[in-house]
Amino acid sequence: MIGNDIIDLSLAKTQSNWQRKGFLEKQFTLKEQKNIQESENPFEMVWRLWSMKEAAYKIVVQQQQRRFFAPQKFECEIISETEGKVILENQIFDTVTTTSRKYIYTSINKSEYQKVWKEESINKEAMLLWIEKTLEISSAKIKKNAYGVPNIYNKSRRISESCTITHHGDYSGIKFTLT
Repeated sequence: MIGNDIIDLSLAKTQSNWQRKGFLEKQFTLKEQKNIQESENPFEMVWRLWSMKEAAYKIVVQQQQRRFFAPQKFECEIISETEGKVILENQIFDTVTTTSRKYIYTSINKSEYQKVWKEESINKEAMLLWIEKTLEISSAKIKKNAYGVPNIYNKSRRISESCTITHHGDYSGIKFTLT
């Protein structure tokens, strides 16, 4: 299974006060809080760790077919500028994070089909057109199950084994594998 998450850094600066009392303690483990405090850019570290947790969470929701809120159960380790790990109980998720001046994008597990867009150039119809062009199909649809997990269909046949879509502010991303 695959997971992804994107953070629009401009929006995160204006809509979230990560420095408010209790925020870090509620979202991050003591080890992660130390990484944030010791980081050259604590703001970016907060949102990198959050995107890692969210990408792993999307895989777990696909596996367990249930939603939950427990960010401290997902412990992140930074390995390099782009590589990391998220540990949840007996599972380890290897992450790849791209950080630009405008967004942070984290992805878990390889997929031949992946794309990130600036929101002004993407909407649901444009995403479906990209899928149709990429897969050379004529009638793509995205349907979510009761837990919000998306899948791609061609006509009425499910064609994605795993699919994950992310959106925040001006940016969107999709990643999927085929059955």
